[in-house]
Amino acid sequence: MHSPTANASLRLKKWGKTVIEVTKLDGTKTLINQELIETVESTPDTVVTLTTGRKIITKESRQEIDNLVKSYRKELYANLPIFDRM
Repeated sequence: MHSPTANASLRLKKWGKTVIEVTKLDGTKTLINQELIETVESTPDTVVTLTTGRKIITKESRQEIDNLVKSYRKELYANLPIFDRM
């Protein structure tokens, strides 16, 4: 069982794009643009498929990947200006 976000975190790249950091099975860390994630499967390994067709097998669980994407979106939308409705 994976501990929540133990091996994963949000990272802000210097050019301003937020990506999620995941750990491959061999222990190397990689950054994924969360907007390119098409599917996340547990087979039982977690397989992240990108819109480019690339597949990445991660140590993080499907739920951890989901939580990272949700955290990214919360952070993104929290910084949007709020306008009064007319």
